[in-house]
Amino acid sequence: MGQYQEAKEFITDSYEGLRSALGEASQVAGESQYYLALMTLLAADSEEAVTQTDPLLMQGVRNMRSNAGAGPLLVQAALREHNRLVDNELTSESWDKAAWLFRQEIRLRNGVDPGSEDLSLLLYQFATLQYTRGLYDEAEALTQFSLDIARSVYKHDENQTMLRRHRLGTVLDCKGNAEEASKILTESFNHFDKRLGPKNPLTGEAQFALGLSGMRRMLHARQSKEGLDPYSKVLAPKQEQNLMQQMQKGLQAMQAGFGADHMLVKKALTDYDLTASAMRGLQTSR
Repeated sequence: MGQYQEAKEFITDSYEGLRSALGEASQVAGESQYYLALMTLLAADSEEAVTQTDPLLMQGVRNMRSNAGAGPLLVQAALREHNRLVDNELTSESWDKAAWLFRQEIRLRNGVDPGSEDLSLLLYQFATLQYTRGLYDEAEALTQFSLDIARSVYKHDENQTMLRRHRLGTVLDCKGNAEEASKILTESFNHFDKRLGPKNPLTGEAQFALGLSGMRRMLHARQSKEGLDPYSKVLAPKQEQNLMQQMQKGLQAMQAGFGADHMLVKKALTDYDLTASAMRGLQTSR
C-alpha cells in the first residue's frame, strides 16, 4: 500500500506538471492521466466507481493515439495494463470486480479498435467467466458478439472461430436449447479431436459438454410426464453409462490440461456431480 500511495503521488505530480506545461490534450499528459485513473481502479468497490473512470481512461487513450509515431504502441501497452487488473481479480476469484473491469475494457477496446481480434478474445474470455458463474444470458450475448467478430477475422474452420462456436454451444445447452447445442458441440468435439488430439483440454471440454448435453436430454426424458417408451428403457442404462464415461474422460483431459483450479474445471466438476446425483435419485425412486 505504501508503494501504491507513493506511485500515485508521483503520477499525480507528473500529470499536473505536464498538463500545465503542455496542455491537457497533449500525448504525455494523456498518458499520465490514463495511469492515474488506472490506479484509482485498484480501490474501486462498485461497478459505478469503475464506470466513473471511463471518461478519464478514454481521453487518455485518445491523447496517446495522437502521437504520430508511438501512439498505437502506447495505447496497446496501456490496455495491457488494464487487462492485468482483470487478471488480478480473476486470480483472487473476485468475480464481481473482474466482471466490472471486463465490461470497462470492452468499452475501451470497442472505442479504440472495434472489430479487432483483441476485442473478440476479450469478449470470449468474459463470456467464459459469466458462463461459469451461471449468467447464461450475458454469456450468450458476449459469445455471439465475439463470434461475429471472429467470423470477419478468421476462416470458419479455424480453431479461434470454433472456440467461440463451442462456447456458444455450452451456453445454449445450459439454457435448454438442447437440439442446437448438441449440433454445435458435436461439431466442436470433432474439430478439436481432429486438430488438437484427444488429450487436449479443449477437446476434453468439448467431449465433456457433449456427454453432459446427452445426459441432460436423458434426464429430461425420464422426468417428463410421458417418460421413456419401452424400447428406450431397455437401451437407456447403457446409453447413460456411455455418456457418464464420456464426461469422465473429458473431465480428465480438462484437469490435466487446465489444472484443477481452473474455473471451467470447477464448473465441470459441479455439473458432473449434479448429473450423477440426479441419476442416483431416479434409480432410487424406481
